[in-house]
Amino acid sequence: MMLMFFIELIGHIARPLTLSVRLFGNMIAKHKILLILGLLAPAVVPTAVLGLGVLVSVIQAFVFVLLTTLYLAGAVEESH
Repeated sequence: MMLMFFIELIGHIARPLTLSVRLFGNMIAKHKILLILGLLAPAVVPTAVLGLGVLVSVIQAFVFVLLTTLYLAGAVEESH
């Protein structure tokens, strides 16, 4: 019984941590790509990447909200 408590506790702590790491990685990756492509083709490529970056940011925000909602719903739901 006590072991299950610690396993559940670790699971609940790991969820926000993994969400944070995922969002951080996606934000950093966008800036790194812009930096590299800006050096290679300064006029054309960064504009296209910025447009795609906005699309990716919207999708990431949607996924973050969806996963957060699912995690919170799972944390407060009543056990059977």
